[in-house]
Amino acid sequence: MKSNTSSDPAVAYNTPMKSKSITRLSLAFAAGAALLGAPAHSRAQTLTTSWTNTFDTDTGNVNSTASWCWWYDLEQTIYGYGYNASITNAFDPSVNSTNPPPPTSAPGSGSLHWLLPWPGVPAGKQTNNNYAGQDLIYGTFGGGNQYDNSQTIDASKYDSLSFDIYVNPSSPLDSAGNVCSLTVLFWLTNYNTFTIGNVTIPTNNLGKWVRYTVPINKATAPAPPSPLAGGPGFNINCYGGENSSLFTNTTPTEIWIDNLYLKLSSAASPPPTMLAPTKNIISGLNVFAENCPSDEYQRNEIELIQDTGVGWIGFPGITYSFTIKEFPATNYDSFQAHLFITSDGGVDTAPSLDYNDTNVVWLNVQENADGSGTGYLRYKVNEPASNAGMFGADNGQAGTIIVLPAATPLGTWGLTFNNDTNVTVFGPGGVSASTNLLNFTNFPVPLNIALGAQPNNTNASYNGQGVVYSDFTITNSAMGIGVVYDNFLADSTLDTTTWRTLENEANTVYVFPNDPAQVLVQWYQPDVGYGLQTAGSLNPPANWVTLTGPDAGNSPPPVAPTIFNITPGIRSVLVPGADLLNTNSSFFRLIGQSFIQLQVLMPGETNAPGTVTGKTGSPDPESMAMGGFNVTVNACDADWTVLTGVTDTIHITSSDTTATLPFDGPLAGGTGQFLVSFGQTGTFTVTASDVNAPTIKPGVSSPTVSTP
Repeated sequence: MKSNTSSDPAVAYNTPMKSKSITRLSLAFAAGAALLGAPAHSRAQTLTTSWTNTFDTDTGNVNSTASWCWWYDLEQTIYGYGYNASITNAFDPSVNSTNPPPPTSAPGSGSLHWLLPWPGVPAGKQTNNNYAGQDLIYGTFGGGNQYDNSQTIDASKYDSLSFDIYVNPSSPLDSAGNVCSLTVLFWLTNYNTFTIGNVTIPTNNLGKWVRYTVPINKATAPAPPSPLAGGPGFNINCYGGENSSLFTNTTPTEIWIDNLYLKLSSAASPPPTMLAPTKNIISGLNVFAENCPSDEYQRNEIELIQDTGVGWIGFPGITYSFTIKEFPATNYDSFQAHLFITSDGGVDTAPSLDYNDTNVVWLNVQENADGSGTGYLRYKVNEPASNAGMFGADNGQAGTIIVLPAATPLGTWGLTFNNDTNVTVFGPGGVSASTNLLNFTNFPVPLNIALGAQPNNTNASYNGQGVVYSDFTITNSAMGIGVVYDNFLADSTLDTTTWRTLENEANTVYVFPNDPAQVLVQWYQPDVGYGLQTAGSLNPPANWVTLTGPDAGNSPPPVAPTIFNITPGIRSVLVPGADLLNTNSSFFRLIGQSFIQLQVLMPGETNAPGTVTGKTGSPDPESMAMGGFNVTVNACDADWTVLTGVTDTIHITSSDTTATLPFDGPLAGGTGQFLVSFGQTGTFTVTASDVNAPTIKPGVSSPTVSTP
């Protein structure tokens, strides 16, 4: 939430200072200063509240078993299940915990049923071609399914995870005479796990509901920029320790789990830390890499929508070319720029054309350690679902047929088909090489043509690296015509009438306009509830304009900023020059815009953000003879700004117990009108409550006089 402006509301760009732990942060950009910065990323919504799952149903994504699955490995091949298999019969409506304290599920609402069918062999022994030694289950905060990363948490902001457990008394005991040592964990968005802690379930807890609370070590818990927690999980690991004897049993362990509660820390969280604004934005088609440690072979690219009239068979002199404006530094020498031309036809839905499609011509460019560049022409024919043959010598069906060195990777590269079977590869500085290949006749139209990049490395430093293209062309020299031409430097966004995006990693392809005044502003996540504002001066009264966040819809800027995220844990916003109030000296700050309260305005009152009460005017007296009046309900942040994205359902009550009140109804654009009629004379109030989020502070109107 917002606070009063600090005594140091801005940090001068050219004199960096350590920012204070306040909710309003500002950074100034002064023209002519040395500028720093790089593009950056995150996808899921980061929760900023406590979270519960009372397992009341097996459908939907709230208080449900729907997302819970076996991760590994007891229920894999041995029992006919694979990784991420949904837990069969997970919801048990007949067993339910109502243990205090809250949260507790309603009586008879059910729980999560976890059955562990021990195989009767020592852990690690091979059975049905599978090694087994543990049973790990997890669910997601998003709740949609086992792959739902729509909601994550910064676990360093949470105190503990608690839950109720009931164990069937017939369950076997481990070598220490306990039910088991249970590992409590977070499932992470990179498909790894983080152990929160271990709890021992003793025999005196058999046959009854028992609540366990496991504290979270905030110093080591998953937090930005590391992969975040996507859900809770449990594991009985039998590879060693007291659990190892359990695997030799054939009597199953049977457990019911209920009332999961992830407790948000009451300690105040510091606001997001902003990085120095920068004007080092490279205009053109930017193709980035992201999430490299788990996706080194990602292809992120654009594909030409036109697939006919772009082929070379029967059209000598067809040239495909692209100009590379910027390339990662020499220490990223595995990074590639690429052009794919394939003849499978149809619309591609996956970017791995070189692997998926049957017939491929592939020109890729890489930078060498000395700063020079190399172009590689590779091909394959009649080879679906593979690209291995393209990296060796030509075998008549696939191979690398031209290796073309150049002084630099920057500049124009391309292919010219001199006839149906002869091709010339050319690169910067006038270098070129030609070859004949009869198999080039395997490429009739329609053709799929894609331009993009690939990191080919698991090093996290490759995150945020990218190739920048300034143009792409297809020309027919024999006919003297241009078939396709896109000057990315003249585009403000990607021309979606010409291109479609194909991305292994979402939100990695952008066209940044040639706007000398634009500024890149970045900050660390989580940033839920914060919005970016800009001002041309800090001289009071500063005129702050909201660019992003929940408040942005109230008065949109002239040109919508581009919000993009490449480096994990960092938010990036490209602010157009048209949005800056002073292109020579601009100031930026993040300000809290979380929905925390409702406002009720009576006739005669007007919303007034930034004031103590949030409103001006006074309520008009209301005559019962008029048959009622409309009250306005607004969803507000701490500063009483209306948040236009809120659509929660509102419940209306009144201190007049005889009043006629409306049915519950939703807000639209953060506001709503509700018809109320007092039933007696006197002075009364109207209260609005949020049905969807009971923690939102209700709004209470000003006392209003009711007349006959």
